[in-house]
Amino acid sequence: MDEITRIGARLKARRRELGWSQEHLSEVSGLSVRTVRAVENAAKNDFHWRTIVKLSQAMDVDPSEMTGKTNRVSHVGEASVLAVRNALHDPAFLPGMPSEVTGEPSTVTELWRDVERCYGAYFAGEFGVLAAELPGLLSRCRTTLAATSANDVAGPLSHTWQLAACLLVHTGKTDAAMAASERAIASAQEDSDEWRGATMFGTYAWVMLHTARYRDAEELAVKVADTITPPMSPKTDPRQLTAWGGLMMHAAVLAGGAGDRDRADEYLAAACAGATLMRADRHDYWVSFGPSQVAVQTTHIHTATESPKVALEAHRQIKADDLLPIQRARHLLNVAASLRMRRQREQAERVAVQAVRIGGQEWFRHQRFGASLVAGLEADAARPSAEMRQLRGVLGESVGSAV
Repeated sequence: MDEITRIGARLKARRRELGWSQEHLSEVSGLSVRTVRAVENAAKNDFHWRTIVKLSQAMDVDPSEMTGKTNRVSHVGEASVLAVRNALHDPAFLPGMPSEVTGEPSTVTELWRDVERCYGAYFAGEFGVLAAELPGLLSRCRTTLAATSANDVAGPLSHTWQLAACLLVHTGKTDAAMAASERAIASAQEDSDEWRGATMFGTYAWVMLHTARYRDAEELAVKVADTITPPMSPKTDPRQLTAWGGLMMHAAVLAGGAGDRDRADEYLAAACAGATLMRADRHDYWVSFGPSQVAVQTTHIHTATESPKVALEAHRQIKADDLLPIQRARHLLNVAASLRMRRQREQAERVAVQAVRIGGQEWFRHQRFGASLVAGLEADAARPSAEMRQLRGVLGESVGSAV
């Protein structure tokens, strides 16, 4: 059973559970009866994400639940996504609970070193390594917090919560990811760097994207960006420009996800104006911003809104060395999808394989978009190519979650 068949089966089961006819679901969702039937019967090899969102929300179901997002993290030592979630929901964090910490406190320098290592694992697509590291890092942050000032630990602690949110999104625990991103924002309030705090709101907006709350998340990203809008001058602190630009690109992606390409292009134009002040992309606060990142998001948005010509033109403006591994891998999936739209199937297959080589198999198993792309490419071909066999081999019969 492939991804599309599974989604159709889940939607049909929920509709029947509610006692609804296909006609009633059509009326409530605003989609045609023909579309409802096509999705339930897997009559097409792929559907636009917004179609799944409308059907899911009409039946009061989280869209991510319908896509079967799940944990497919490789076992590394004592790696456990549940342990990360349990650390997030540790009763010791409840207000009014006495502080109970064990072990020796770390230095703030040591905490930053550990955070750096965890981000390295995340951007390399090594989710198992990240799952193994995060519970211990959260414990060390908490122990150190009890021995020093909140201001000193706020930076590394906020980024640790941010990493937890990122891992939990990829492994299908969106509600827990939302809570982790809230912790990241709260921790960052104790930090003296206001731009770091602004980036945590970007993570919150990104988590909201995975619950299809496009408009709410877009408004949040823009509102926070407005509070740190930098002067468009070569003398502007580049860290402020990165924090602001990252939020503007979040807003662009969210507007594109909602199907409003014009508004997305407006945000991209604003971000592009800021990026022109940079000679190359920067990675401040583990947020990437610069000319290549603007082109990456332009490709992403115009792939999602089915404008492959614009998407591929933007792709040609990117310097590959500006991108971190999973950033480049995810971008290449968009390139492959745009090539498929232009009926360049063989090239699309080669690019998809390249994405897996760069991002890694563990990362690719958690990409709903990648699984959908593979299903579409499989349906396009009269017989599976070597590339398609390789991609299907990585995914297996079950598929991963959205990015």
